[in-house]
Amino acid sequence: GLPLRSYLYMTDLVRALLVVLVRGVVGRPYNVGSDEAISIADLARRVDALAGGSGVLIGGHASDPGDRYIPDMSRLKCELGFRAEVSLDEAITRTIAWLREQAVVSV
Repeated sequence: GLPLRSYLYMTDLVRALLVVLVRGVVGRPYNVGSDEAISIADLARRVDALAGGSGVLIGGHASDPGDRYIPDMSRLKCELGFRAEVSLDEAITRTIAWLREQAVVSV
């Protein structure tokens, strides 16, 4: 559960891609994602809490402390003015609600 990752809600991803398409410089690379780092274990705990779960058990082998993938969002933010609108907690809450509506899982 130690690797660090970032997550971006799909509507913000689509908005970011449109910003790059419309206002980005041709041939210039832009990272799209979130610069909010969260460990896999902390993400599991947040999902559990927001879904009203009863706790999570983090198992497996210890991972490399350098296992980190957080994109540098400075170009997208500074050059193109992009800001995500949906927080991670809101994204999780929306996803849980959608899954419950679809009766995909009982969360």
